[in-house]
Amino acid sequence: MNTLNTKALWEHLETKYSNKDNKILINNVRTAFHSKKYNPLTDTINAFVNRLRGAQEKLACTEENNRLKDNDLHAQLVAGLPDTGKWQSARQLALTQFTDFEAAATYLEGVELLNPPGSTEVTANTAYQERGRGRGRS
Repeated sequence: MNTLNTKALWEHLETKYSNKDNKILINNVRTAFHSKKYNPLTDTINAFVNRLRGAQEKLACTEENNRLKDNDLHAQLVAGLPDTGKWQSARQLALTQFTDFEAAATYLEGVELLNPPGSTEVTANTAYQERGRGRGRS
């Protein structure tokens, strides 16, 4: 096999099996991307960020207007947060102060450390509620 045939074969394979113009794949990836959510009981911010980045990577070889930009990732990162008090406050700060995707992800990882995955706000906030029966040193 000479180099011209090899090159032609690779070009043929690239055009035949490329997802660059696969509208169904692009639509499915974008739909799944916009439905991604962060669940603090079973998830981590890092895993959530990796899922968002994965969708971006799947569309990286498509046309420019089909690709997911970091602004899209930032918007979904913020939109995918729970509607509880702590996360609503974090959402506001991520929208106003941490407008870059990486900065917002780092900030939200810090917020997550306050209440690690698997804990709920109620148990985390009341873990040290009782310190005894009122006896002992004051």
